[in-house]
Amino acid sequence: MRGAARSVDRVLGAIQDEEARGVGVRRPFPTPTLEHIDPFLQIDHVGPVDWEPGEASWGPELPLRGFATATLVLDGDVDLSDSTGRREHLGAGDLAWRDAGTGVVARELPSKRLRARGGRLHLLRVWVNLPSADKGHAPELRVLARDRIPRVAFAPHVSASVLAGELSGVRAPFPVRAGVRVLLVELIAQGGLEIAAPATRQVVVYVVEGTARVGRERDAIHAGQAVVLARDGDRVPLEVDGAGAPCRLLLLEGSPIGQPVARFGPFVAGTMDEVQRATNDYRAGQFGKP
Repeated sequence: MRGAARSVDRVLGAIQDEEARGVGVRRPFPTPTLEHIDPFLQIDHVGPVDWEPGEASWGPELPLRGFATATLVLDGDVDLSDSTGRREHLGAGDLAWRDAGTGVVARELPSKRLRARGGRLHLLRVWVNLPSADKGHAPELRVLARDRIPRVAFAPHVSASVLAGELSGVRAPFPVRAGVRVLLVELIAQGGLEIAAPATRQVVVYVVEGTARVGRERDAIHAGQAVVLARDGDRVPLEVDGAGAPCRLLLLEGSPIGQPVARFGPFVAGTMDEVQRATNDYRAGQFGKP
C-alpha cells in the first residue's frame, strides 16, 4: 500500500557569497539561523561563472576534518589536489566523493585548459557529517566519471542520476561512509515522479535550475531555494512547474545522526575541544599525513 506524501516543512532562501574573483556561491545553509540539517552540513552552488582566457583564478584551498564532501561538476572542468598527494581531473558531469576523516588539505582549481582558454564553471558541493565512530578514518578520495554514474529514466522527460545510495534497484558504484542518498533529478516538459523516502530519514531538495513543484501540496520552489521535507509521510512528489522551463534539482536523503555538532569552518567534531585539536593538528602540518 502506498504511504502518504510528505509535506514541505521549511523553504530556505540561499545566502549569496563570493569565494574569489567574483565567483558567486549560493548557500541555502548554513546560515546565521540554521547551522545544519542533520546529517547535512552545507550545500554550495558555485556559479555559473564565465571567464575570458587567462582570467580564471578561483581555487579555494581548505583544511577539512570530520565529514564527507561531494563535488559535482555541471559545466567546465576542475583539477583536484590534496595533501595526501592525490591529483584528479573532473570534467563536466564528473563526481568526486571525499571522506576528510582525520584531516586533509584539499584544493579545487579551474583546469589548465579552462584557465588558458576561458569558459564556464558551474558546480555543486555538498558537505555531510559523519558519526563520531567514522571520523577517525584516514582521508579518502573517489572519483566517478560521468559515464559511470547510474541514471534511472522514469519517463522520456524524467530521469535521476544516482550520485550516492540507491534508486529503483540501481545503486551508485561505491558506498559512501556517510550512508546517504544523493540524486540529481532532471524534469523536462510536464514530467514528474515520486521518490520513496522513509519518514525516519531527513530529506532536503535544492533547486538548481528552473521551478519545481515539491511535496504533498506541490509547493512552487524556485532556483536557488531549498526545502526541508516534513517527516509526515514516506513519498516525495517532484514535478516541473507547468508554466516554467525544465528544471534540475538535488535531492539529499539521510538518517539523522543525533550527535552533538561542534564546528569551526571546515572542522567538524563533537566538542569544541576536538575542534581545537583539529586546529592544532592543521597548524602542525599533520593533515593528510600517514
